[in-house]
Amino acid sequence: MKKIFSSLLVAAIVAGLTACGGGKQGACRIHGVVSDAQMEGKTMFLVPFTNDSPDNVDSAKIVNGSFEFTTDTVMLAKLIMDYHYRLGTQTLLVVTEPGTVNVTFGAVSSGGGTPLNDSLQGWKTVTERHNSEYGPLIKQYREADNKGDKSQAALLKAKADSVHLAYKQYSRRLADNVKNTVLSDFLQDMFPRKYKLAKPDSTVVWVDADTQEELGPVEE
Repeated sequence: MKKIFSSLLVAAIVAGLTACGGGKQGACRIHGVVSDAQMEGKTMFLVPFTNDSPDNVDSAKIVNGSFEFTTDTVMLAKLIMDYHYRLGTQTLLVVTEPGTVNVTFGAVSSGGGTPLNDSLQGWKTVTERHNSEYGPLIKQYREADNKGDKSQAALLKAKADSVHLAYKQYSRRLADNVKNTVLSDFLQDMFPRKYKLAKPDSTVVWVDADTQEELGPVEE
């Protein structure tokens, strides 16, 4: 098994752990089982979410329906199947924090067993529920809009926006609850509360990510 190593990533993690209080960190053991016997003998990969250079990717064979990874690097990573056999499997995000992460990998993948991975699995469940509600609403909105039914389109758009806003707010609350972790960083990047906008007069302002209202100039 090829050991995950990235000097830049390690430096960033050490800085992050120091900010969280530091201290010696234990190893992360990912114990996975697969839901399909046809995966036997195939290769699983543990890929850093933000640095997927081949030098930083770990691999493990599926033997007797299971696989394992061990790392002492804290990061957000993807568990993903060999691309030759990836069709029909669901890539899974995991946090390689100290402890044992229990994973089921297959058409529907899941993980848990450590605090951040339990939170991540909860977020995955909410995300899938959001997608099952939001996607059809947007489709119905577009169909109504294309037919010229502006009143119905407006109602559907408002409902879709409400569903999406609730999802963003949930994700932001989770980010606040797990501050100073790689999971919090991931969620904050996905669901910022504001963003910078360059205006035609070359000024740069903050804009509310939900209402699109200007919040004021960006201080240099």
